[in-house]
Amino acid sequence: MKFENAKKGVRKFIISESLFIIATILAFGSEIVVLQSGTPDDFESLVMTSLGLFFAAGLMTLIGQIIQLIALNQARKDEKQFKTALKFVVINLIATAVSVLTAGTFSNIFSGISAVAGLLVDVYIILGVYCVAYKLDYKKVQTSGKINMFIVAVLFTFVIFSRLIVIFMPVLSETLDIVSYTLEFIGHLALIIYFFQSKVMFAETTT
Repeated sequence: MKFENAKKGVRKFIISESLFIIATILAFGSEIVVLQSGTPDDFESLVMTSLGLFFAAGLMTLIGQIIQLIALNQARKDEKQFKTALKFVVINLIATAVSVLTAGTFSNIFSGISAVAGLLVDVYIILGVYCVAYKLDYKKVQTSGKINMFIVAVLFTFVIFSRLIVIFMPVLSETLDIVSYTLEFIGHLALIIYFFQSKVMFAETTT
């Protein structure tokens, strides 16, 4: 059977992207809770709810990244683009850890590095699936790959500019975070559709 490792990797990508979608929704909810107004008695409850949602989002993201690592380690045996994506996953994890453990401008800088590394992971995963689709001459996934690359390019541009803006204008942090979560949701949704199409591709061409 052709591309057995890539096939198994794509199945795991679907799981990891599902977890990333859940994490994005939870993080968005956490941000919305923070912006809620209420009486002083409500403040503690709102803070605890926000922290709970944020922690749950972080946990979902961590699990998703672990599954993504496993998937890339498997898929890289069939396509070298997945190997490059694997390197950026490691950079993303390190930058995320530094961002969480620090504060202020330094934290924002590493948060930006983490976001960019995460987008580059998506870029190389898309390229990896696209290359496999090209070798299998499966046009639908090739076209979908090009569309996803455009979506990621838009997200990439926004993330870079938003992180630069936050460094110099921290007051806009909450607003930009909400916009970022919305765009991330769209990006993850587009990717999971892409992976489902890839799953169909493997079912039709490699059995």
